[in-house]
Amino acid sequence: MRQTLINKICANQFHISVLIDESTNLNRLSCLVVYVRATVDVDVGPVTFFLDLVELQDTDANAIVAALMQCLVSHGFSEEFLKEFWVGLAVDGASVMLGNKCGVATQLKGKFPALVSWHCFNHRLELDVGDAIKCTTQVNHFKIFMDTLYSLYSQSPRCQRELGECAAALEVNLNRIGRVLSVRWVASSSRTVLAVWKSYPALREHFVRKSQDSSLDSREKSKFAGLARKFESPIFVKNLGLMLDALEELSDLSLALQRADITLSVATNLISKQVLLFTARKESDSEYYTESCEAVASGEFKGVKLLTTAGKVPEIPKGQFYQALADSVAARLLPDKEKDLVRAIDALNPASFPDDLSPEYGESEIRLLCTKFGFAFRDL
Repeated sequence: MRQTLINKICANQFHISVLIDESTNLNRLSCLVVYVRATVDVDVGPVTFFLDLVELQDTDANAIVAALMQCLVSHGFSEEFLKEFWVGLAVDGASVMLGNKCGVATQLKGKFPALVSWHCFNHRLELDVGDAIKCTTQVNHFKIFMDTLYSLYSQSPRCQRELGECAAALEVNLNRIGRVLSVRWVASSSRTVLAVWKSYPALREHFVRKSQDSSLDSREKSKFAGLARKFESPIFVKNLGLMLDALEELSDLSLALQRADITLSVATNLISKQVLLFTARKESDSEYYTESCEAVASGEFKGVKLLTTAGKVPEIPKGQFYQALADSVAARLLPDKEKDLVRAIDALNPASFPDDLSPEYGESEIRLLCTKFGFAFRDL
């Protein structure tokens, strides 16, 4: 089926894009995952299909280029075809892929002039979150504590079982706790923080029980007592609500950008709206943050009595954090160097047409697209 699809693409001279990413196989050997995206039926639209998993002899740019070219040619894409109809290359943001001097994209664009390299929007989004964390150091304290919870419950089946018993006793649905703000997608971070939010009383109850467990030494009991106090901190409750609101927004954006039918126009529109939303959030309160502030004012959150003092937990400054997110998303996902291409593609989108449409609207933009993708302007 794969070869039939490739033969149809080549015979009909359909334009293609290639999506690549480095990974490791079961033997821990470096490999290159290769996907192809093309429109083989105008009624269906662009489709993405797996092409191959290629073992790499080395992980530098030269080795990756050689392995990719050998893969494409071996599956029936001749270099003559690629020079004319290979128009897109999607990669992550690693320097070996996007390096200006000798990165994979730079080398391939030297061989194939029509090629447009693209840094994956979702990889950019992960980097945006990292940039925002660097600008708001208080988030690091939140991340470190969440990683502590992850280590505790991922490495100890006994702790998982005991937490399940607490959750059952308190009639709380127990959700698995994972890592947050790591190399995984923001959607997984959102699920983790939501798990802590939902399982809050069970977690605190488990820490209290462990702090009073006579089978543990004084050091272990002290550690669990400290975790219990953290869950009684009003600042931690506010930080939890703030991070959950932000991560849910980022998760929704990430999932939207992963849709099979996403277009550049739709993606940039979603990103622009997200920047505006984060800017507005500096002055307004959202769902979970509002609930957490109300809980702090009442002195109780999900049945857990809160302390009257914050202790050593640093509060994440809401305005600074949302501004950092807005600035990071705008800078990396809407860079100036890509705006010409975005405007050109918008000229083909009826939803973006101005009300006072001139007879020459979009002509220069369509010329740009024809030049970039190898179409004759006069034939359109």
